[in-house]
Amino acid sequence: MDTRFDIDDPLGDCSYREIPAGATDLTWTHAYYRPGEGTDLDSVFPLWTLRELEREGVVGELGPRHFSFMGAIHDPGPLARETAPEVAGKLAEDGVDVALLTPS
Repeated sequence: MDTRFDIDDPLGDCSYREIPAGATDLTWTHAYYRPGEGTDLDSVFPLWTLRELEREGVVGELGPRHFSFMGAIHDPGPLARETAPEVAGKLAEDGVDVALLTPS
């Protein structure tokens, strides 16, 4: 289990979490999306929908890993300078052609 994002940082946590393609036991800690309160993780991180579309042949093969970022980043400078290029490099290493970004 990864550590949670630093939700106490007033500027936002610019780190990311790497999620293996086969991950099934995911959760989130967000004031607006709490497990068990009628919210669906797939609505903000549509991994299960994408897996189904892959099985149906609607989309090609999903990448071997996925990435999650904190939703509220009030100072995106470090994200743009450091984190995003690092993740883009990993996506390129994986041979990813298209990335789906889902804001929440």
